[in-house]
Amino acid sequence: MLRGAGAVVALVLLEWTVGWIGVAAWTQSWSVVRRGHFRITAWGTVLLGLLAALAFRSASAGVGSTRLAAMTVTGFFLAVLIFLAVQYSRTDVPGAIAGAAACGLGSVALVMAAGLVAGWPHFLAALELVAGAALLGSVTNGMMLGHWYLNQPGLKPWALARLTNLALGAAAGA
Repeated sequence: MLRGAGAVVALVLLEWTVGWIGVAAWTQSWSVVRRGHFRITAWGTVLLGLLAALAFRSASAGVGSTRLAAMTVTGFFLAVLIFLAVQYSRTDVPGAIAGAAACGLGSVALVMAAGLVAGWPHFLAALELVAGAALLGSVTNGMMLGHWYLNQPGLKPWALARLTNLALGAAAGA
């Protein structure tokens, strides 16, 4: 079981990274935001993903039942690195696909980690972790995109409105 402040930090970092990359992939699939936004986002998710993997490994050290979850978190971090690499391609499609795949693997890691949280029923813990990921991801990507409007003045406001609606829905779900 995961216990203590280190486990909380690991789960929040993992939620944040999974949510940010998932919402970024969704945003990139719209093909309306310039790639520079996603390159910055990818570097941010690499940093958070590394911290999440290190924190999870530290929080799960000595707990035998966490090995598969820790390996899944490490695999998720490798998928985040792929998301970064494809941001330097000439189209948005690989980024959206790699981001969605990374988000899927990260969601599996969250569900696996939910079963390791002491005192929470697995289903409710998984639901809360995934809803928290959606909330953190939509808010972070919304903040990034809100500032990106300064770099891309022709960007339509509906893009930011979609992220706001997702954040509100995720907050209601959490």
